Amino acid sequence: MARILLGALAAFVMLAGPVSAQPYPTKTTIRIIAPVPPGGNVDLTARAVAPGLQRSLGQTVIVENKTGAAGNVGAEYVARSAPDGYTLLLTGTFITISTTLYEKLGYDGRKDFTNIARLVSAPNILVVSPNSPFKTVADLVAHAKANPGKLNFASNGMGTTLHLTGEMFKRKTGIDMVHVPFKSYPDSVNSVMNGETHLLFDSLPVSLANLKAGKLRPLAITDSVRAKPVPDVPTMAEAGVSGVEVRAWFGIAGPAGMPADIVARLEKALQEVTAAPEFVSMSTTTSMDTSFMGAKEFGPYFLSEIDKWADVIKAAGVKAE
Repeated sequence: MARILLGALAAFVMLAGPVSAQPYPTKTTIRIIAPVPPGGNVDLTARAVAPGLQRSLGQTVIVENKTGAAGNVGAEYVARSAPDGYTLLLTGTFITISTTLYEKLGYDGRKDFTNIARLVSAPNILVVSPNSPFKTVADLVAHAKANPGKLNFASNGMGTTLHLTGEMFKRKTGIDMVHVPFKSYPDSVNSVMNGETHLLFDSLPVSLANLKAGKLRPLAITDSVRAKPVPDVPTMAEAGVSGVEVRAWFGIAGPAGMPADIVARLEKALQEVTAAPEFVSMSTTTSMDTSFMGAKEFGPYFLSEIDKWADVIKAAGVKAE
């Protein structure tokens, strides 16, 4: 009799199919890992996402800063977490650069993340001192070609977007410039203001205050269209240099292997977050563009960004410090 009952139960289970998983989310807390110290646009974006995501999902969402190794400590932590949707990464351009720049990483940028959504982005901008003789990109390029190796450009460190945009510019124009890396962003921008270095490929949102104060002169933005905060500044293509298009961006990712239904739930919630007035206000205040991109687009875009920076890094022979 016992065997008959067990057999009947087994048959019932087979007919009923697999037991449905509980709908996401059910745990009390979802963590967004910001791989940088508090403050700055990465952390600010994470903290702008958290309350909206909490409202949409009906669960507590917190931001946790796990810093170190140019964001790689936090990225590795998320890559090694369970792919259950409860540990997320505030990802960005820095991950696509690190994938090639660092020979030894605790993660593989191409394989170890589920890229859920891009949230915001902003171009870089080529700036010089207001006392610089260069009024246009053409002026600068002509001078550099006539004086190989005499022009230099500042950055906030080896392998940053400010540095690599300069390397991309060198390659596209065929000029020879010397890279001068500084230990901090303030040091790099101050070096241009005081004439110690000739130019900087600055982040547009960060640069705006100095542009408005007349402490820097803009020459071109690294985008395909002009930027609303500086509508009179030409794009690189308009300035005569094609192929220099760089937008720094931030998004949300999780560990590889996240179930499709959880990704879809998070994607929908994040789209709602970026449309909310408070998030739009944050992006406007920081001069970043709300540029939502769902998982279907964001995954290939992320890989294309890795390829783009890998090309620049390898061509320029850039090595991590």
